[in-house]
Amino acid sequence: MKFTPGLPAAFSDETITSWLYRIFMKSRVVLEERDLLLADPQRSWVGVNAIAEELDFNFTSTYIKKAVASLSLDANLVKCYFGLRGIVPVSPSRRTLFCQHCVREDVARGQMPGWRKQWCARDAVMCTCHNVDLSRLLSNPTFQKGWDAFAQTAQPTIVSDLWLRADLQRLRMILMRRIQRWKVFLSAKDLRLFGHLYELFLSAPTYNHDAGAAHCFYGKKPARRFCQIITLKDAILYGVELSDVQARFASQVLAAYVLGGIQEQELSVFRHRCLVYGIKHPEIEEIIPMIRFSCATVDDYCYLHRLLGKFSRKKGSKVDQLFLRFEKTVGARIFNSFLRFGC
Repeated sequence: MKFTPGLPAAFSDETITSWLYRIFMKSRVVLEERDLLLADPQRSWVGVNAIAEELDFNFTSTYIKKAVASLSLDANLVKCYFGLRGIVPVSPSRRTLFCQHCVREDVARGQMPGWRKQWCARDAVMCTCHNVDLSRLLSNPTFQKGWDAFAQTAQPTIVSDLWLRADLQRLRMILMRRIQRWKVFLSAKDLRLFGHLYELFLSAPTYNHDAGAAHCFYGKKPARRFCQIITLKDAILYGVELSDVQARFASQVLAAYVLGGIQEQELSVFRHRCLVYGIKHPEIEEIIPMIRFSCATVDDYCYLHRLLGKFSRKKGSKVDQLFLRFEKTVGARIFNSFLRFGC
């Protein structure tokens, strides 16, 4: 979109900090205070976790206000174009996923590479334009992360990961599109449950809690436990941001399968292809039994009950089987609790 003559057009779905950085790099654009366009977020510390200031989507920040005023832009138009549209973003310091094809195409068109909003989403897995897995930026995300991403893709690499085979990526995209179409018809209550299950299956491994089921779905085990994460609430909150693309994909598939969005036959096709390449994939009938919710204390158990809230639980359904076993083996047997999940 072209905001004003003389400025580069913003890419579709681009973040505002990315666009402002591309303007900063245009030497032909006359600016009185060029450095105002560089996003330099303030950081604070919570324990050992660095919390960066939100600049991509906070249009009331001093940085955005000064940049908009410097370029004589319409603040409402800027907010409308660069604002979030149904996306729940990860924290600024965790926005490291990008599409290699997108940044290469930007440069091929003679433009500085831009950073897309969809890459910032908590459920980002694949590029919807190129149907490929997102890659992870190996450097810390800064105002120039779009260029850093391109520089990383320009390095010679040998791709030996069988997970990235074209036929597997095509099958994953089919499953992801199937899930997206199914979510359109979900009620607000079921959509909220899907989101909670997605995050719960990605809960971070700590010294008090085991990793969520999605981390181990394809036979991998988390390489580390996060000692600075104490509660189940924080394990769920930060688990998504600390997860790789493979675990995020597994979590969406698990959540959809539990809620009936994906059927056994659809999963069997993908499982068969995984086994052809030696990638571990559980038997379909083993998926529900392998899902465990790690509750270290009664407080964790009660928090999980509050988090999931009331949801439809038809007798004999997969979601009923999952929570019935959880209530018996953990709630009643360990915590002597008779809380019932769902209704």
